[in-house]
Amino acid sequence: MWLRRAGSIKSALCLYSLLTVLLLPSAVWAADKDKDKKEQMKVEKAEAKETAKSQKTENMTTESKTQSKEKKDTKEAAKETMAAEAEGTESKEMKASGEVKSATEKTEKTEKKDAGTDTGVTKQKKKEVKKDSEDTSSSASCEQTISANDAMKFDTKELKIDGACKTFKLTLKHTGRLPITAMGHNLVIAEDSKMEDVIQAGIKAGAAKGYIPDSSDVLVATKLLGGGESDTIDIDVAKLAGKSLSFFCLFPGHTTMMRGKVTVGKKDAKVSS
Repeated sequence: MWLRRAGSIKSALCLYSLLTVLLLPSAVWAADKDKDKKEQMKVEKAEAKETAKSQKTENMTTESKTQSKEKKDTKEAAKETMAAEAEGTESKEMKASGEVKSATEKTEKTEKKDAGTDTGVTKQKKKEVKKDSEDTSSSASCEQTISANDAMKFDTKELKIDGACKTFKLTLKHTGRLPITAMGHNLVIAEDSKMEDVIQAGIKAGAAKGYIPDSSDVLVATKLLGGGESDTIDIDVAKLAGKSLSFFCLFPGHTTMMRGKVTVGKKDAKVSS
């Protein structure tokens, strides 16, 4: 019985060996084939990647060349346009220059022609114009308008009076809008040495008197004005001659900002008052 079993085992081992010999080459071949297939796929994938990279590089090169060509064409077109514009501008300038030159020559001829005729009449007219100008200037120097505003300012720091005037017409205009109680303005002229005394006396005089004191130190004074009002007075110029004078506003708190110098010229010309 043991011998029979041993024979069966031996037969089984032989069969296994036989099957191993027969099947092993097939398994090895299959494995090699699968490996070759994988290698082939790797190679194909690498080739595809390289092809795509090459195609991309080629596309970029082509695009770069196209852009370069477009830029070059644009530059050339711009140069041609600029050259055409420059040529047109130069032509216009030459034409305009010729027109100006022609007009200038024509004007010069006309002026020469006019200068050669009616010389006596022209001189007479010039004399008359000069005389009228002098008369107007002389008349205007005997009057002046000074404006005051809500910002506590006169529009000038100097009042000039021609010494040749017998009387001087002075107008004060309040160009602001505030009422007299809040932003009243007047204009007073006094000697510099009496100025502080006049200011203190004006405060004591109060609003009822328009802050104008009854004092001989006040040489000239307008009324106290509210916004939009004005006052005109006639000044005896002889009364101011030869003195160091100032003009100022006597409304409380205004004197520091609203003041200026009064200058009376020498009486060296005949002026109608």
